[in-house]
Amino acid sequence: MILLDCKSAESTCLSLEKILNLGRADIRAFLSDIDGKGFDSQTGKSFGEYLFRLLIGKHGRREIKADGVCWFHATRTPDHMRFQKGLIPLGEFVELAWTDLHQLVRGEVSDQKWQKFRHELESGANRTQDADWYRGKLKSDHGGPWGFLVRASAFSCDDYLQVPEIVQQICNCVHEAFGIDLLERFQECSRPCIVEFWSDDTKDIERLVAEALWYLWEYGHGKPYRCQYSFNGEGNAVLPERIRKVECPVVPDPVN
Repeated sequence: MILLDCKSAESTCLSLEKILNLGRADIRAFLSDIDGKGFDSQTGKSFGEYLFRLLIGKHGRREIKADGVCWFHATRTPDHMRFQKGLIPLGEFVELAWTDLHQLVRGEVSDQKWQKFRHELESGANRTQDADWYRGKLKSDHGGPWGFLVRASAFSCDDYLQVPEIVQQICNCVHEAFGIDLLERFQECSRPCIVEFWSDDTKDIERLVAEALWYLWEYGHGKPYRCQYSFNGEGNAVLPERIRKVECPVVPDPVN
């Protein structure tokens, strides 16, 4: 099975070699020769698409052969083993988050008070900024689960490895309502986690190959990778058999 795997620069180059039927040496040589000065952002195309167009110009139109794509879900959890059962969408994750977080304050906040607090947060009675963000997230049509195309993105964007957004918003509201630093407690009992999974959806494979080229170009030129092309399950869980690896990385991560 041929997968686009952007776990590292090496795995990306290796998978592009198979997908494009083009030698790794040729890919590296092509990218090293591009200085990027000819890129015009006003065209509406990404830098990756610019690279892909130049690649075709030099090596001819390639038949793209890929059975799937690897993705990297970045989060923080008190139990990384739960991901062996798959990745759940936002609605289910929210229920799990409320249960996990209440366990950390159960001695100070009764079940009744916790339920009342949640009701106020979700009904609109709580009008703080974090409460508004929380409700906005729940009402969005982006149900997750999510994943980055490039593993390095997990270390260069919003820090999901420190705390998931929903969890942070709940913790901030708890601090305001009860004076409890729930975020600190959560971080103390949890670990950063990256879940590698794969999807057989290849309808955008040309765009994804372009993004992979962009990542390799940035890496080869010593630049921080900033592209964050992502996967959205749109409310559909990632099944256990699609999970390739669950890791608890060192932060900051030594692998690029």
